[in-house]
Amino acid sequence: WNLHQIKLLLLHKELMPRSLHTLPVLLAALGRTSGVKHTGYLTDIYCWDLVTALDGAHMPTQPELHTVHCLKDIPECIESGYGVLEGPNSEGRYSLKYRFDAKGNQNALKYAKETTKRANVLVTVEGDEDGGVLKGATITEVSPEDAMATPIPDQPRSGPVVLYIHFVLMVLAWGVLLPWGAALASRGRERGAAGAWFSAHWKLQVAGLVAMLGGFVAAIIFAELNTAHFISPHAQLGLAVVVIGCVQGLLGAFRPHEAPANGPEGEPTKSAERVLFESVHKNLGRLAIILGLVTMAMGIFQALALNYDMAVVVTASALALISVLPVGLYWLIDRFGIPLEGITTTCFAFLGARASGGNSTAGAHAAAA
Repeated sequence: WNLHQIKLLLLHKELMPRSLHTLPVLLAALGRTSGVKHTGYLTDIYCWDLVTALDGAHMPTQPELHTVHCLKDIPECIESGYGVLEGPNSEGRYSLKYRFDAKGNQNALKYAKETTKRANVLVTVEGDEDGGVLKGATITEVSPEDAMATPIPDQPRSGPVVLYIHFVLMVLAWGVLLPWGAALASRGRERGAAGAWFSAHWKLQVAGLVAMLGGFVAAIIFAELNTAHFISPHAQLGLAVVVIGCVQGLLGAFRPHEAPANGPEGEPTKSAERVLFESVHKNLGRLAIILGLVTMAMGIFQALALNYDMAVVVTASALALISVLPVGLYWLIDRFGIPLEGITTTCFAFLGARASGGNSTAGAHAAAA
């Protein structure tokens, strides 16, 4: 060994410990790319993993249909984080290009809350790529002048037949039949033949429950074909309303009857069970109708958020307004002390409501007071 070789050997031994410390850093740096810029459709990871998103968009082939409502309003979507897609490939399919880190997720949610778009969420993201994760991603909406992308128009989508069936039946139930049944039970007891109010109430409530259950089945079918079950506030509140409606029906069917009249004025005797039934049935009826109307309104706003066309939105809105307005005026007129005998007796005649033998049979079976 000459002197030069010995010096090189000593230098190598001296630097080796430092190299061992820096090796992981060097290897990690090999998987990172700074200043990455990419244009693609924004997605939440939850809906991407579902393949068919909660709003019905088929993510691998139609990510442009994925709605902003899904990105910013659904807790599962928000908690899953966000990413950006690339494609389409030669087969017309998209793939997940990058996931975002915590900072990028915050920026994505902020963008979703501020954009005026309802769907077709095409964005440009910039950040540092690290093993498929885009760190600190900034998000900007793509402009038509962007040479990297060709955004399609933000086209609304048409509603399937089962969706129309759902809101027609639900509007019929909670906008017409059930409110009128409650109104006639509450305001019609002293009008018309004795007990006619109960006959009308019973017919309307049974018809309303049938329409409600039909609308509920339509909602289940729609969710099975297009989205997920009970994921939105509208669907969750709707489920609660259906449960309350069914409980009301059971309470009415198995109500405790009043005892025969035994007082000097012919008033029936009420047991403790009867008093409890009347209180629960009336107040639960009020709650059900209020929640039913709120759920209808939420459904209309959700149709807008999910980018359905105006045929869906206008039809649902018009049906809701036309159905609720008459019964609302009926309640309002009574509050102002305007006689309702003509309207009430017309309703009784239309429904074929007959006397039931007096209030001893009908009791105070009113869903709302």
